[in-house]
Amino acid sequence: MLSSRLISYTGIVGVYFPYTGEPNFNNDVPEPARGSSVCHETAHRQGFAREDEANFIAYLVCTNSGDDYLRYSGYFLALNHAMNRLYAADRGAYIELRAQYSEGVTADFKAKNAYWRMFEGIVEERVTQLNDDFLKSHNQSDGTQSYGRMVDLMLAQKRLADSSPPVSG
Repeated sequence: MLSSRLISYTGIVGVYFPYTGEPNFNNDVPEPARGSSVCHETAHRQGFAREDEANFIAYLVCTNSGDDYLRYSGYFLALNHAMNRLYAADRGAYIELRAQYSEGVTADFKAKNAYWRMFEGIVEERVTQLNDDFLKSHNQSDGTQSYGRMVDLMLAQKRLADSSPPVSG
């Protein structure tokens, strides 16, 4: 996006413009979010409107990539949402797992959090509320919380893989 730094005041990492068919992403965000953001917006372009589905597709595309950068971006996205969910359910387990992060992953999360703290304020709050209302009006009842529902899709994928019989050749 042009003026990505200014877009950060809205809290937006990416946006898909359905009227022009253009997926756009904020290239000012910390590095680990860039690849998965591009894949998320591209998933919208391919017809996946739901935020949880777009995030899950971004995770799948990135983690199955031959590119180390994209794989890390996909796992970073998944870890962020999974740990947010764990924090809400069991803070003790969250703290225990969080302590196991490598120095690099810890530094990346600190950089991400510090970046977004710079843009907190009324503009970000209002845009987030508008996005929440928009998503709810388009049958995503969880609104902005739906982004994190990709965790449900990851768990379903894991359950399916665990219950599937091995493929024989």
